[in-house]
Amino acid sequence: MKWMWISLGAAVGYVFGTRAGREQFNRMSSWAKSASKDVGLSDAAEEIVGSARSAGSVLQDAATAHTQSVLADVTGSVTDRLEAVANSASEGHS
Repeated sequence: MKWMWISLGAAVGYVFGTRAGREQFNRMSSWAKSASKDVGLSDAAEEIVGSARSAGSVLQDAATAHTQSVLADVTGSVTDRLEAVANSASEGHS
């Protein structure tokens, strides 16, 4: 197990540390990008992004509606409490 980590570290060091390694990394990177286009991953990624955007819109609408409901409840409670205090004060001065 120890040798596997040492080998992996040496490979990563080679890829990122030398010109040949960087060139190899660039080749692998461009290969991965072209392979993803061939497999159709770009279309899947676009669908995921579209789904996330629509879900975000739905979540925003739900959060806005809930916030308005909570604010209405708080406003009603504060108004009721202020009216009770005002009534209590006016009864105390009568």
